[in-house]
Amino acid sequence: MGYIIVIIITIVLSIVVMSGCKKDDEHTNTKPYNSQTVEPVRIKDIEITREKISKKLANLKAPLKREQIITAMCYAVAAPPKTAEYICPECGYKTQYSYDASESNTGNRYNTITTIAWEIDTCRRYIEMINQTEISLDESQFCSHCSPEINEPKLVLVIEYPDLKYRYENIQSADLELILDFLTGKELDDENQPIYDKKKHLSELLGIEPEGKK
Repeated sequence: MGYIIVIIITIVLSIVVMSGCKKDDEHTNTKPYNSQTVEPVRIKDIEITREKISKKLANLKAPLKREQIITAMCYAVAAPPKTAEYICPECGYKTQYSYDASESNTGNRYNTITTIAWEIDTCRRYIEMINQTEISLDESQFCSHCSPEINEPKLVLVIEYPDLKYRYENIQSADLELILDFLTGKELDDENQPIYDKKKHLSELLGIEPEGKK
């Protein structure tokens, strides 16, 4: 009789353990996807010379078929803060910005604060994704220690070609996204618009003379 009880207890314990393992497996298999673990796509093996970039621009093809894209524009834009602090990545100096609607330079200060609040971090991420030592972002105009004479600071794209150091002032995150799309060989941007249609603007951003001009 005692053996039978031991056997029954053993069977019950085995069922409980197997059931627990199954639940653990199910829990593991249904683990939520963590997008933060995905590395951004980076550009590799691209020679940043004016000749190579010019050739790549010339090779842009117009789409064979165009589709009309209708996008909804019904959204509200959040108001930027009235103050912003810029911490220089080069010297560590902190520059405080604020604006008052009654001041004459409200527009300039407004643009500066919106750039600090919304643009700089996005631009930095795009530069990191482009991942080319020849292409960098110059933020020094926003630092009152590095650039005390600047009243209207702007972000500057710097491209160091072998024969030329090109600077494009007032670069925006949308511009850097376009450059990233172009260098990675995309034919359409995120709004499904052809990169080919932005060829002239790309030439300006990259400091490459448009095809046909000397």
